[in-house]
Amino acid sequence: MDIDRVYKDIVDQNPYIAAYIMDAQCRLVYVNDTYLKILNMEREDVIGKPILEISPQSRMPAVLESGEPMYGYNWSVNGRNMAASSIPISQEGRIIGVFAYSVFLDILDAKEMLENLLSQVDMYKREISAIHRAKYHFEDLIGNSPEFVNIIKFGRQIAKHPKTTVLITGESGTGKELLANAIHNKSSRARNPFIRVNCAAIPENLLETELFGYEQGAYTGAKKSGKPGKFELAQGGTIFLDEIGELPLNMQSKLLTVLQEHEVERVGGSRPIPLDVRIIAATNQDLNQMVSLGRFRSDLYFRLNVVQLEMPPLRSHKEDIPIIAEHILKKHNCRLRIDLKGIRAGP
Repeated sequence: MDIDRVYKDIVDQNPYIAAYIMDAQCRLVYVNDTYLKILNMEREDVIGKPILEISPQSRMPAVLESGEPMYGYNWSVNGRNMAASSIPISQEGRIIGVFAYSVFLDILDAKEMLENLLSQVDMYKREISAIHRAKYHFEDLIGNSPEFVNIIKFGRQIAKHPKTTVLITGESGTGKELLANAIHNKSSRARNPFIRVNCAAIPENLLETELFGYEQGAYTGAKKSGKPGKFELAQGGTIFLDEIGELPLNMQSKLLTVLQEHEVERVGGSRPIPLDVRIIAATNQDLNQMVSLGRFRSDLYFRLNVVQLEMPPLRSHKEDIPIIAEHILKKHNCRLRIDLKGIRAGP
């Protein structure tokens, strides 16, 4: 999905929506082309100006103060009648601005245009949800051994703390990604994106733009509209950094900055983008040993290792093999529409 195209279609260049954003100091920091046309003003005459100077009857300061959204009120600017809404923007429990938009349509085609627009929004929401969702839940983690049950119990507790960074360790095939999925789906972030990044699978020269995105003209061949990175796509949700031990040292320092500042800056950009993203990292390597060898930054290791969950290998809880086998059998019976009764051990 082209996120930039979605944004432009719905907000930035939509001739039926006037959109604008005000910061915590009641200054306009964003105005789309449609609102500029309604105001009959240039962008440089609006950006940075107090909202009440541009629109004296604006309800945005009241929304900023109360923290409560206002939907569907009548609004008029330069003789254009609109239905407006103002929604507070929050970060870490603090209101940092207000997003407002107004919809105006000719009376004859208003119903049809509004229905088409809402249908388009729903389509994009469904598509984004299908692409960036966590597939697994704690119910998919099967095992009754005390060691395994303790890990799952701890994982459920950590899920209740949606800002806590988690490091999942364990050998390949022990279910680290399943646990990351389950933590996200059990948390208050479950309705928001779950973005998986395999740090070992992305070429080193593309890692920075994949993680942090880039601005227009950042490099030869870059999209004219720029591109959001994985961290931006995970806004409000979870980013899962798999194989974190494979991250090159130069990228480790940039990831550390993201963890410390809770913001990201696109390649070629000059404006930091605030982030509300939970980070879950996973590795099958001994990061502590890698720190000793100078292959992993100690400060990044301590930032990631806020809570560590170590997934045990199956050989350490062999008693779980029968119930895992039964679970797999039921799953594939359903998927393949067959009725195998059991699994027999070989000689």
